[in-house]
Amino acid sequence: MTRQWDVVIVGGGLSGFVAANYLAKAGLSILLLERANKFAGRARTDRMKQQDFNLGPHALYKNGVAKPILKELGVNLNGKSPKTCGTLIEGNFEYSAPFSPLGVFTTKLLNWKERVEWMKVLLKVMTLDKEKVAQLTFEQWVKKTIPSTNVQSLLYLLGRLSTYCHAPELASAKVILSHLQLVAGGVLYLDNGWQSMIDQLHNKAVLCGVQVQTHTTVKQIFKVDDHFKILLSTDEEIFGKYVLSTTGPDELSKMLPEMSPVLQNHFSAVNGATLD
Repeated sequence: MTRQWDVVIVGGGLSGFVAANYLAKAGLSILLLERANKFAGRARTDRMKQQDFNLGPHALYKNGVAKPILKELGVNLNGKSPKTCGTLIEGNFEYSAPFSPLGVFTTKLLNWKERVEWMKVLLKVMTLDKEKVAQLTFEQWVKKTIPSTNVQSLLYLLGRLSTYCHAPELASAKVILSHLQLVAGGVLYLDNGWQSMIDQLHNKAVLCGVQVQTHTTVKQIFKVDDHFKILLSTDEEIFGKYVLSTTGPDELSKMLPEMSPVLQNHFSAVNGATLD
């Protein structure tokens, strides 16, 4: 533990293990630290009564940046795409979801004028230059673009579904619309959950020489000359030329006490909860 590592990675989730694999392949010495007793972070899947229970996101974008990266690292992505049909509930009434051509024409949630507006909005989302709305919040863009409150609600619903958060008055229109464009390309529900990705990445990292350690909580990170000193909750010290943190901004702020005011001014956390 007293040796100096090229890179110390804090966090054993998807980002941490992807980074560990690439850095190890480049010939660097890597130590990965995870505070929980199990790797995965937000990609964790627990097995409960013969069922796979995802504790975080479960839909992998088919056209997203993650898929080619995972394939390049040799991760097998086995699964299926969900159907676009479904049911929406408003008050005590159930409606067919207008997320497929059939749903648009059969749902009683929308009148004919709203159906046309909904189809136009979906087409606009798919062809939109996201940079042109970077200065707007998602709520500002929706209200500026869509007159019908019914159609506005549908777009908020899709934004919430694709990002796992609902803060249209705070979230960037560019970010939310980017996710909606990716969702339109389809998603993959992985067999055995997202944990299957982590397990493969973990095994490949270990074979590449990465040292991984659970039950290890980072207390503070200090800059010392040309390297970093990492103080654990057990008061053990680890040294690394570089440190890569994949934690949330609040956790990182606590690890870097001298930088806390700076970090708090530049980051805002989104709290999301999902039950699959």
